[in-house]
Amino acid sequence: MSSPTEIGGMVITYRVPAIIFEKHGGQYMCWLLLIVVLVNNIACQSSGDESNTSAQERLVHPIPTAIPGFSNASDFVTRNRPSERKDDNWPMVQALSMATETMTLGVLEGDKHQMFGQIVDIKVDGDGNLYVLDSQFREVRVYSADGTYLYAIGRAGQGPDEFSAPKALDVGPSGRVIVADRSTGIKIFERTGDTHWLVATVPLPFEPQDICVENNVLHVQGSTADDPRAIFRFTLSGDALSSFGTAYDARSELVRLAFTRGQIVCMRQPSSVMYFPSWLPVIYGYSYDGDLQWVTKDTDFESLPVEEQIASSGQSRVSMNVRANTYDMVVSAVPLPEGQVIVQIAHLTPESVAAGGDRYAEIRTHVMSALTGEASFAGNSLPLVYAVTATRMYTARQNPFPQIIIYRFPRPLEPVGV
Repeated sequence: MSSPTEIGGMVITYRVPAIIFEKHGGQYMCWLLLIVVLVNNIACQSSGDESNTSAQERLVHPIPTAIPGFSNASDFVTRNRPSERKDDNWPMVQALSMATETMTLGVLEGDKHQMFGQIVDIKVDGDGNLYVLDSQFREVRVYSADGTYLYAIGRAGQGPDEFSAPKALDVGPSGRVIVADRSTGIKIFERTGDTHWLVATVPLPFEPQDICVENNVLHVQGSTADDPRAIFRFTLSGDALSSFGTAYDARSELVRLAFTRGQIVCMRQPSSVMYFPSWLPVIYGYSYDGDLQWVTKDTDFESLPVEEQIASSGQSRVSMNVRANTYDMVVSAVPLPEGQVIVQIAHLTPESVAAGGDRYAEIRTHVMSALTGEASFAGNSLPLVYAVTATRMYTARQNPFPQIIIYRFPRPLEPVGV
């Protein structure tokens, strides 16, 4: 069953139920297709005469020529099997295989701080304290390194220190907590004694998808109607600095927004920013100034087909069905202590989506060099990874109930090349 709706000159056909299962930094959330369009407050209009929308051209996205840098991208150095090359990624691949479960947080029934609703991001500060962004309870929970609950930052609501639709989290070395909220922009909390207080709010002209901070510069992944960029830079006081990274090239704003949304990682060594579009088979490496350094493509990536029918009137009818297709999506991008990133790609099928729970058939884990984009396959047995320190790896799962699983490495991770 399909239902047409015209939004901002685009006739959108969404199959019921057209629900996208999306993860930021680790965990899936359900959101309706129309929400993607509302990101930039596209005005709804009546659909008018249906005869005006008869298709003159049919496109199935993603189209390789519309993907920035695709023609010059090198191949992802992996074929979904353990790497046979003893390159710089190899020690980390081995460390992941030897990590052992050491602690679990989260219960089915218990006190509020013992139960999680929807884990969307996890970060760790320099003291080993754990920060958990929960979009269902709409707060950031803080735990000590031994798993003891300390306090919560924020609460549900529309107020200055409240969250409406929290999306992403970052924590600075001094304990500064930065939360991206899809409805209210960026909120910055500073540590004062044994708690955190709101010190700044950064309003945004678009819906943030991910954030990372390096050298006191806030990087935000998103897309706007009047700027075909994918990454925007701000000061921590909210002043716009620059933008870089080219969005997916589509006439339909809905299609462009869908294929541009993704995750970003700020790297200290090498000083760079990496961009991971969720639904595209490419990954980008930029210098800290925003210059493109490399593009790599995953030749095993199965893209979700999005059909666009363009009528003689110029209207676009866009349809997609995540329940009836088999496809991949990037679900996690986590910086490692030095020079590498864990990249996880989920494989979804109609059967896995219908089964509920974590909703994916498998997750392929890779270790990627931030310097070159070369990657090594690290297996498909790990759950979603959110954060990694020199001694620990923090993961989470939703099924049978939300839990955080903490792994310990047999020995501290060493910088690349040591």
